[in-house]
Order: sequence, then structure tokens, then C-alpha cells
Amino acid sequence: VNVLPLIINGEEVSSVSTDFIDVVDPSSQQVLCRVPCSTKEEMELIVHTAVEAQKQWREVPVQQRTRVMIKFQTLLVEHKDRIADVIVKENGKTKVDALGDVTRGIEVVEHSLGMPTLMMGEAVEQISRDMDTSTIRQPLGVVGGIAPFNFPAMIPLWMMPIALGTGNAFILKPSEKVPSASMMIVKL
Repeated sequence: VNVLPLIINGEEVSSVSTDFIDVVDPSSQQVLCRVPCSTKEEMELIVHTAVEAQKQWREVPVQQRTRVMIKFQTLLVEHKDRIADVIVKENGKTKVDALGDVTRGIEVVEHSLGMPTLMMGEAVEQISRDMDTSTIRQPLGVVGGIAPFNFPAMIPLWMMPIALGTGNAFILKPSEKVPSASMMIVKL
């Protein structure tokens, strides 16, 4: 049975953990794959790597980050049937419901394509006597998301494109019950 890797800085890494969770097809009870229970050291490495990556990513102009999201959206559309098939197998959803999960996530990626406008700040002159005010939007740093079992594609796609589009690094913890859709999305 296949053991899913960790993905650290875009690279697949085998976990050193000796604890695993089986991913089971709800219709047949067949074990599809196994998910490692990451060690404390692996989690510290993931966070450290994200912190370092974010230092460079935040400096990428918002227009360039948006171009990355355009490519990501194109890849999601190309692979949405494969992603939906994995959701059907691991989650037990119908194909129509699984495609809806992926499609609603793609819609958020499409929303993130407006990030250059969404990142615009505000300024008001003379808000009070001799006082101006301004707001700028900047990346927060490293953000994380935990995907639930019932929407394994949609929820990560609600979080990841907004976090990345605004210049943050993103750590995703897929559902241990239905991890493959999230893993496929991250690999795109």
C-alpha cells in the first residue's frame, strides 16, 4: 500500500514516522493508501521552510503572483475530473458532487485573479484637522489551513489561493481520511 509523502518546499519527502493512518474506500473498505503521522521535527522543518520561502515570495510583485494563480487555475480545470475521481474513491461522494467540490474551489482561485485590485490600500486626506489616514495591505507571513474530510478540494482552494496571492506562505494539513485530492492540488 502506497504511503503518501510530505511535500516540503514543493518537494516530496518520505516521512520518518512509524505511525500511519489508513485511507479507506468507504464503499469497499479497501485500504487505498497510508498517511504518515508527521513527527515534531518534520513539522518544525515544514514551518521553518515556509518561513524562509515566504521571505522571498512576499517580494514577488502582486502581478507576478497573479500570473502564478492563472497557471494554477488552468491546471485545476485540466485536472478537475481526476481530482473529482479521487474524491469519489476516498470520500464516497457521487461524481457530480465531487465535481461541484472542485468547481467551487476553482471559483475562489478565479476570484484571486483580482488580487492586484484586492490588495489596493486606501487613503483619506484630512480625515481630521491636519490628519491623513492610509491603509496598506501586506502579507502576514506563514498561514496554515486544515482541510476537513467532507470538502477535500473546495476548502483548501478557499484558503490557498488567497494566502498565496497576498504574498503569504501556506501550509496545508490535508484531511487524513481523504488526503489525495489535496495532495493532487498541491502538486499542480
